[in-house]
Amino acid sequence: MHENLKIVHYPDPALRVRCDPVSTEALTLPDKLEELAALVRRMGEILIGQKGVGLAASQVGLTT
Repeated sequence: MHENLKIVHYPDPALRVRCDPVSTEALTLPDKLEELAALVRRMGEILIGQKGVGLAASQVGLTT
């Protein structure tokens, strides 16, 4: 699902959007938790591949 994430670069307006907080549902329902874990793993791969030190969801085009 999150295989095609790409880093969004300045001045993309997505970088100014505040991300929604992670829902309680995403932390308690097994299917949602696995989806969140997959997203975190993919963001980690992107971060390491770019030799970064931090990565926000909005930097890969996700805000919700």
